[in-house]
Amino acid sequence: MMRKNDLKMLLDTLKTRGIFDSAKAVTNDQYIHSNASKASQVIYKAVVGAFVEKAFEGSALSLLTVLL
Repeated sequence: MMRKNDLKMLLDTLKTRGIFDSAKAVTNDQYIHSNASKASQVIYKAVVGAFVEKAFEGSALSLLTVLL
């Protein structure tokens, strides 16, 4: 197991060499929230798109649903 001083030295080395930028670092919770939000938007668009397509199926507005 690494000691606290070893971890600090490793982090300092990564920062010095430009490998790690703490300003761009995100927590695990932030990463998961961001990607879950993106996934829910994709699912929402797919469900709404399927609903609109089914609602206007066989009507003159069905051509417009293709454009959406």
